Amino acid sequence: MMPHRKHFISLLIFISFGIVADGVPCGSKFMKVSKRSLAYDQDYGEDSSSSDFLPLEIMVLTSSRFDPLPYDTQASFEDALHHMSELVSVRRHSKPYLLKNAIEKCAKDWMGSDSRLNRGHFARDARQYYDEYAGKIDLNEFGKNFALFLYEDRDLCEKDPAMLAAANPCQPENAERPLVATLIVCSNNPVWSGFKNAFDLFRHEILHALGYGTFNAKQPAPPLHYPWKLSQETQYWKAHFMDFANRATAYAKYHFDCPQLDGVESDEDKIHLDEYIYGNELMTPNVGNGQNYFTSISAKILEETYTRKQWYQVNQQIVKEETQLYWYGKKWGCTFAKKSCAEFIEEKTHYRSNNGLDIPAFPFCNADNLDVATDGRKLELCVTNGTDSRILRTGCYIGRRGYRYGESRLPATSLYDLFGDDIPARASQSTGAEPPRRYCPFVDFVAKEDDSVGEWPANSKIVKC
Repeated sequence: MMPHRKHFISLLIFISFGIVADGVPCGSKFMKVSKRSLAYDQDYGEDSSSSDFLPLEIMVLTSSRFDPLPYDTQASFEDALHHMSELVSVRRHSKPYLLKNAIEKCAKDWMGSDSRLNRGHFARDARQYYDEYAGKIDLNEFGKNFALFLYEDRDLCEKDPAMLAAANPCQPENAERPLVATLIVCSNNPVWSGFKNAFDLFRHEILHALGYGTFNAKQPAPPLHYPWKLSQETQYWKAHFMDFANRATAYAKYHFDCPQLDGVESDEDKIHLDEYIYGNELMTPNVGNGQNYFTSISAKILEETYTRKQWYQVNQQIVKEETQLYWYGKKWGCTFAKKSCAEFIEEKTHYRSNNGLDIPAFPFCNADNLDVATDGRKLELCVTNGTDSRILRTGCYIGRRGYRYGESRLPATSLYDLFGDDIPARASQSTGAEPPRRYCPFVDFVAKEDDSVGEWPANSKIVKC
């Protein structure tokens, strides 16, 4: 039986502006669980034809105890369901039935006496339905091939007021793909009031429901230790890597222009892409209010997540379009992907071709940028693809020592630790961004992942303003 990890995501919303103090951008987190080893091998040599796959069609089942989602959130959820049907195709299942006993194990809180089976505006008593149809729901009868149990776990939501939603696939009974998953939405948590991107949140959660990051490989990639150099000392960063990422690693090498890349770096639990390395990719822990892109990196991980036979295929045209818009990390090299931000800043600041750029070490601010930003002035970043150009005005993201957000695998690092005496005195005891971004001095809109600069032109690059 293929093991899976439970996944929870939440968004932390803080007010921040210009030079940020005591602020943390929109972020997300998940709860840790124990892991088990994979019981089935992959048949890499077995071909799959397009006739083996169908567009993902999700049946949503709810309990009458679940309060309807707010109008805008419901609209975003329905948009995400429609989008995912266009984005992902699933392998035909030999037994597309939701068995009553399996469902009670998967979502025991959902199978209450007042649970109802919803299909659009149609609803009926779930237990009665199971009794009428010999204890199983035939997804084919509804024209569906996957099911989501949508409900609110009030104890869990109240315990974590920063949680927006949580998704997890139910354990498959054999080597075939999951048929059903749970999706918890904490619709009454106050954090929703500051969140504006439910569409990307639900895309993110549905991918976890399918199995992205929530299953373990039989032989997981081991962690590695990278030197993390500061101005006067060297720390060590423990890098973890996503499972099912052989093809994704090959693409990431191209994306970063780093042939020495060791794998697709992840968070500690191997559920998400690493926030610092992958920024506004859809499958990092942070689903920001700005653009979040489902790129070829995550698409290849999803397609490689399976046992015996491939479970999923993605719409390559949609993935290509989002990948072209994904600027984060593009051609930033091995110094960014494998070394410290201090080394990257030093290299780019003194690199001849970067002379004349307002922000030569983008996505980071160097000491000169921090001097300008802490004085209240704006920096300019110009991007173009040859036909479409933008001028982005921004600042530097600066925090203070001691704030608590997520967990860090590095000691708290001040800007003085990064730059030494080159840093302006008024900023020397501040930090850069929050721990998932390794305390580095990111450009403001990058750290906050907000929608203040809009979408970049496709395939654009930074140029002198």
